[in-house]
Amino acid sequence: MRHACSLHVPAKSGWRVRLVAAGRFRVGLRTAGLRRITLLVPDASLTAVRREARRESLLLASQEDEMRTMDFLESLVEPEDWEA
Repeated sequence: MRHACSLHVPAKSGWRVRLVAAGRFRVGLRTAGLRRITLLVPDASLTAVRREARRESLLLASQEDEMRTMDFLESLVEPEDWEA
């Protein structure tokens, strides 16, 4: 099967082989309807991030209507509500 990014690559050019393989992989993903994204998340190994997460958790726990708030948040991530 030929891909749009197929190139003639000499046998001993390792980085070119990897580059072409990566290109073919990306084409395959796009063909499957997928696209690459970058997702940045807080680094939980940092003390400041852990401290802020704890502060926010304690703030939520101190709310009088904590259960209602938690029920609302959990309803946002119910897998059965997700569309395929």
